[in-house]
Amino acid sequence: MYYDDKSTEMQPGGMSFEIEKKAHLDDPSAAVRKLGKIGRFAGRFTKEDRYYLLRPGRGGPIDMRKDPILRIRIENGRCVLCAKRRSFRGKTEINEEAEIPAGGPRETIRLFERTLGLAPFVRKRKRTTLFIVRGIHVEVNRVDRLGWFLEAEIRTRRLGPREEKNALSRIDAVFDRLGVRDEDVEPRYYIEMLLALPRGRSRRRSRVQGRL
Repeated sequence: MYYDDKSTEMQPGGMSFEIEKKAHLDDPSAAVRKLGKIGRFAGRFTKEDRYYLLRPGRGGPIDMRKDPILRIRIENGRCVLCAKRRSFRGKTEINEEAEIPAGGPRETIRLFERTLGLAPFVRKRKRTTLFIVRGIHVEVNRVDRLGWFLEAEIRTRRLGPREEKNALSRIDAVFDRLGVRDEDVEPRYYIEMLLALPRGRSRRRSRVQGRL
């Protein structure tokens, strides 16, 4: 659901811009301790996503930046549909997205997969520990099959050149404060990383495993 960079409360869905940067974490427990000192703990969540290509059967590899892709997200027993216009500025995602609340997860999935005949081309499960740092949502995430990540995200209704520059600067400042190295910043979407995995394999594991 939508939230802007000045509020931690969830707002009604609609069109918004998402500025997001992520990095691999070797020690998620240390990241949580640092975030506890510089930010405010805002909860733990599990997000389960299914991604559908809305132009099935066209052949060729999926292009995350051009292909029409719909996401169903299940979180806290609620279901939200999301479509994005995706782009990158360097290693930072800048996406324009629309989110629409849907019905119950079971009914929504049945509609897409049985009634419409769509099949998810990839699934993602992410367990999140959320902090608010100077109005920025900062997450320590465990993504199934991919490992641990730090994410910093700002969402806003408007994104002109000035707002974009300010958002990028604020996110970079948080990464600098947490000691994130540039070589650990991940320049791909999670979906691209999951699709690149050999079936049944996982990426490198961090030094710290299990729950936080």
